[in-house]
Amino acid sequence: VSALLGSKPLAVIDTLAIDVKLMPLLRSGELTIDAVTLGAVKLHLFVDANGQTNYAADHAAQNHKTAPTTDAAPPPTSDLALSSFTIESIDIEYIDAKIAGEITASLNQVSGTYANARLSLVLENELAYADTDLGIAFDGISDGTVLYDLETQQVMLKGFSLEGDLLTPLQDASAFACTLSGVYQVETDTFVFEQMRIDHLGLTTAFTGEMSAITQPEIRLALKISSTLTNADVFNTAFAGQLSPLAPITELTFAAMAQGTDVAPELSSISGRFNGGDFKGEAMIDLAAPAIDLTLSLSRLEIDPGESVVGADAAPSSPSAALDPDTLILPTDALKGARAQIDLRIKSIQAAQWDLSEVHLRLSNAQSKLTTRLTGQLASGGIQLEMVSDYEQQAFTTLVANLTQIDLNQLIPEQTLGKLSAASSLSFEGASLAALSKTLKGASQFSIKEALVDIRTLKQGLGWLDQMTQQPSGAADWPDDLVIDTLSGAHAFHAGLPSAQVATLNYENLTVGARGGFDLFESNFDYDVTLRLAESTNGPLSVKGPLTGVAWPANCQGALKTLSPADCRIDRDKAQDLLTEIARKALKDKAKQRINQTIEDKAPEALKDLLKGLLGS
Repeated sequence: VSALLGSKPLAVIDTLAIDVKLMPLLRSGELTIDAVTLGAVKLHLFVDANGQTNYAADHAAQNHKTAPTTDAAPPPTSDLALSSFTIESIDIEYIDAKIAGEITASLNQVSGTYANARLSLVLENELAYADTDLGIAFDGISDGTVLYDLETQQVMLKGFSLEGDLLTPLQDASAFACTLSGVYQVETDTFVFEQMRIDHLGLTTAFTGEMSAITQPEIRLALKISSTLTNADVFNTAFAGQLSPLAPITELTFAAMAQGTDVAPELSSISGRFNGGDFKGEAMIDLAAPAIDLTLSLSRLEIDPGESVVGADAAPSSPSAALDPDTLILPTDALKGARAQIDLRIKSIQAAQWDLSEVHLRLSNAQSKLTTRLTGQLASGGIQLEMVSDYEQQAFTTLVANLTQIDLNQLIPEQTLGKLSAASSLSFEGASLAALSKTLKGASQFSIKEALVDIRTLKQGLGWLDQMTQQPSGAADWPDDLVIDTLSGAHAFHAGLPSAQVATLNYENLTVGARGGFDLFESNFDYDVTLRLAESTNGPLSVKGPLTGVAWPANCQGALKTLSPADCRIDRDKAQDLLTEIARKALKDKAKQRINQTIEDKAPEALKDLLKGLLGS
C-alpha cells in the first residue's frame, strides 16, 4: 500500500484471502451460469442380498428428514439456465449381490441445455452395454433426445433409437435396432411406453403399457406385446438348430399381455398364427427357479422330418449321418433344477404324408420325475403313450404305448400294409442313446389286419427246398402278394437293441420266429429266422410233404436304411443238413414199413408182437 510520504510503502501484506458467497448472488439473479462441462462420470450402483440399494433412500427416513418448513428457500436451480451442458463420458456399473454377474454401460460425450427446470440431452453417441449374468452384450450407437423435468420429476424420451449388434446366449452378435418413446416417472419409478419397437433376427416386436419398480431387482410388468415375422430368411437361418424338426417358418405372429415381473413373467391372452395355423394360450415363467407353466392350443403344425431347417445359403444336413451314442435323450442335469407343467393341444400335425390329429400332450417335471402323456389320432387310428422317467439317482424310464387300428397304408402309400394294433410295455436305464441301446427291455404284442404282403422271396426259398426234396410242396402255387386277414405276433427286448430280441409271427398255418437285433449306430440288423409250416389243404398257403412240421432256418441282415424283403434268405447250409436228416428219416421209415409188412405177411402169429417190439414199431 503506497504511503503518502517517504520512500517506503505504507503497508506490505504477504497474503490476501477473500471469501465470496456466490449462492446468494445466484438466488438473486445477480450472478448467472451459462455453461457447465463435466469430465468422465462414473456411477457405481449396488443392491445387497436384502434388496437395499446405495442409490434409493428409505422413503420413511427421507420423508422424516425433508419435513416442510415455512421459510424454505427456493431451489438454487429454479432460475438456472444453461446454454450448454456437456458430459465427456458416462460409465455405469450395476452389481446385485444375488446375481453372479454384473451390468455395465458406457456412452461417450453427451450434450444438452437446461432452462425452466428442464434438462434436455441430445444422445448421438456410441453406446456399449453388457450383462454378464444373462450373457447379453450390445455395441452400437444411440440417437434421440432425453428431457428431464425437475419440477414434475419426469424423464421423457422422444425419438430415441438404438442401432448396432446384439449378442445373446442364443445367437452371436447380429443386427439390432430399437426405437422408443415414453415417460419415466421418477417418484413412482414407473416407465410408461408410448411406443417401443424392436427389429431383431427377422422379427419386429412392439411394446405398449408400463413397467414399474425400474430401479429394483425385479421390474413389474403391465405390457401388451405383439411380434411379427418380417424376414423369414434371417429368422430361419438364425434359428436353424432350434427349428430342426419344423418346416421353414413362413408366417409367424404373436400377441400377449405380460404381467408379473421380468424375473417371473405371466403371459395371458396369448394368440397368433404360425405357418397357416392359429394358436392361443397362457404361460407363467419363473426364471429364478427355473419353472414354466404353459397351456397352449394350436390349430395346425407342419413339420419336416427329413432335413434341418436352414437358410438359403446353408447346406442341408445329411439324413444318413451316424447317430452319436452320447446323445442325451434325458437331460437330467437340466431337469433336476427345473419345474414344468405343459398342456399342449394341436388339432392337426402334418409331416410329409403323415397326419396326426387331435393331439394332446401333457408334460410334468417335478421332484426328479418327468412324466409325458400323449394321445391322438394317427392314420384313422388311436395313439396312447405314457413315459415316466425317474432320475433322482440312476435314471430309469418306463414306456407304455397302445396303438389301435393304425392304417399303415396311409403312412406308406406305396405299400398295402394293413391296419396295425399294438400294446407295448418297455423300460430302460440311463439318459443317453447308448444306455437305451444297451438296457432296453420289455414286451409287445401286435396284430395286422387287411394287409397285402409280397411273399416272392419266401416262395423262392421254398421252391429251392422243393427242388432238394424232389417233392412239390404246393408253395409254387402261392400268390406273389398274400392277402392277410389277421396276422398276430409278439416281440421282446431282453438285453437292449443289438441282440437277444425275440419275435414271433403267426398267420394261418405259418409261424415265423426271429432272434437277433439291430445296431442304431452302425445302422444295420441281423436276425436268425425260422419258418414253420403246418400241413394244410385249404387257405392261401396250402402246403404238404416234407416241408411241413420243420423249422426251416433263414437269415435277415442288411442296412436299416435299405430294409426290404430281399434282405431275407433261406440258410442253405443249415437247410441242407435238415434235408439230409429228413431223407435219412424217410428211408428209415420206409424200411420199417417194409419190415412190418413182411412180418404181417410171413411171420407166425406168435412172433408178430415180439418182432414189432424188438424193431421199435
